[in-house]
Amino acid sequence: MFAYRITIENHNKFTVKLLRRKWVIFDSNAEKREVEGEGVVGVQPVLSAGESYQYVSGCNLKTEMGKMYGHYEM
Repeated sequence: MFAYRITIENHNKFTVKLLRRKWVIFDSNAEKREVEGEGVVGVQPVLSAGESYQYVSGCNLKTEMGKMYGHYEM
């Protein structure tokens, strides 16, 4: 199990809402999985200018090592 903590900061001068996210996850055996959907951990946070939002999540890896990358749609 790989756990991670993400902090999203709004450096704009306007309010934003996190609508969707997509993660691409690879085990060291080259198995690829994609995870996407609305918000993060069941929430679509709204961030005013200068605010931040932090959450903790995780993913199961079938091997001891792996990597992941992704993006958010605001």
